[in-house]
Amino acid sequence: MPASQPAFEVQPAQDSDHAAILELMAHWNMQHVPSVEVEELYLPGFNLVRSPAAVGALIAACGHKLLAPGRGKNTLFAVHPQWRGRGLGHLLMDRALQALRAAGARTVLTNTDRPESVAWYSACYGYRVIGRLPKLMDFGVSAIPFWTTMELDLDARFAGRPMDPLPADAPPREELPSYAGLSEHEAWDGAVDVRPA
Repeated sequence: MPASQPAFEVQPAQDSDHAAILELMAHWNMQHVPSVEVEELYLPGFNLVRSPAAVGALIAACGHKLLAPGRGKNTLFAVHPQWRGRGLGHLLMDRALQALRAAGARTVLTNTDRPESVAWYSACYGYRVIGRLPKLMDFGVSAIPFWTTMELDLDARFAGRPMDPLPADAPPREELPSYAGLSEHEAWDGAVDVRPA
């Protein structure tokens, strides 16, 4: 990290952060919570980064939750446009994956609509595209009518690491529930067209 780069601290979200998280998400048209796209802002699974320059100003947020035993999901995730390119996305994603793994997750889902986000998840973390979901409302990039669903194999990601936080009572892979019905869109079955639009 260059000497001029400020030190960023990741903090868990508090109830009082609800409005600030939605304000940050509004930069990317993802503030519509609750809605048919995102039912709730699950604050216990959110980590935040505040600006080192403007006291208290929220500049990045990333949510995560367990959908079922062994199955995790990234929820809303955003970095303020003026703070992109400083490693905040990596900082928050690393923290989310660590927390999900410690909670027993063996796989993680995410839905995104931005091609650059699909490329980032794939190149930086090893997520793979496993399907598409039609959007239910104007959320994210208005011109893109679907979500790209991606999955990360946390077993593979943590393989060989000396400090894998997976609990001993995590469910075996062969006992993981199907994704069908676990995401916000219960009709998703993984059998959708994944070819570029």
